[in-house]
Amino acid sequence: MWCKTCDYQLWNIKARRCPECGTPFAVSDYEFVPNSVKFCCPHCGQDYYGTGPRGHLDPPAFDCVSCSQPVTMDEMVLLPAEGLDAEQTRVFRTPWLQRKTNGWFGSWWSTVKMALFSPTKLMHGLAPAPQPGEAIRFAVATYLFMMAVGAAIFTIIGLLGGMFAGSTPGDAMLLPMLVMGLYAAGLLIAVLITASLAHLVLRITGGTAHGFGRTIEAACYAAGVSVLILTGCGTHLFWPWWLISATLMLRQGQRVHGARAALSLLALPILLIVAIMLLVVAQQPMGVSLAPAPTAPPPPAPPAAPVPAPAPGAVTF
Repeated sequence: MWCKTCDYQLWNIKARRCPECGTPFAVSDYEFVPNSVKFCCPHCGQDYYGTGPRGHLDPPAFDCVSCSQPVTMDEMVLLPAEGLDAEQTRVFRTPWLQRKTNGWFGSWWSTVKMALFSPTKLMHGLAPAPQPGEAIRFAVATYLFMMAVGAAIFTIIGLLGGMFAGSTPGDAMLLPMLVMGLYAAGLLIAVLITASLAHLVLRITGGTAHGFGRTIEAACYAAGVSVLILTGCGTHLFWPWWLISATLMLRQGQRVHGARAALSLLALPILLIVAIMLLVVAQQPMGVSLAPAPTAPPPPAPPAAPVPAPAPGAVTF
């Protein structure tokens, strides 16, 4: 069991605050592998084992069999079971949330692969309480990586093709970096707006299991599929793949039907299409006929001048 603020180990601690940073905690906020943790009575030290699906005591409140004192699970002092280390008590966690212990790049890359191929498992590995800030950090890190690699590729191609003749590699990279930076910022804004509209639609159409933070997590962790943009064919695959990944995450995170999740994520493009159609209709003048306008008949030709009769005695040919 680790502090969610500073990652300090909270084993064998009777107080309900982290001794490192002072953050309060509750045992019920954590999940454990069943039967991997000892729950010790705070009065006499009698140990119990969590057999529930989240590794919790069942029931969570009872009278201790040794000292007969009433105890609750949140009062217990926790230790790993005999023969197990602390890591073996953990249930699966999304790699991005473990980057302090497993390394930044490896955790990021593992989360990207999960966004591509196992989004439901990624969502299942999040903390019980939504952490939208972590999801936004992951999306920003992914877009920054995409921006840097994309700009480097374009710069190399431009230098080899002579597009930046006479320029240093640093100067040649400024324009691609600017273009990729604007593109990455646009993607992040689009994802956040999409998540906002999706959550609004879900709330209107039947409610959600969690708050707005969980929807943000689904949309931002699905941003890992944007690495497809760096491939030749990935530009056209990015948005469909993102929609599928985000739909699966949103269904898992908010406990909603897949159709509701997909339709809520499509709210932004649907609104854009409707707005464009209304704009086109508004630009069309009212009552304008598509038939060609009638043309006036040409004016009549002037009459030909009469030919004078020849004079008497004149010779004609």
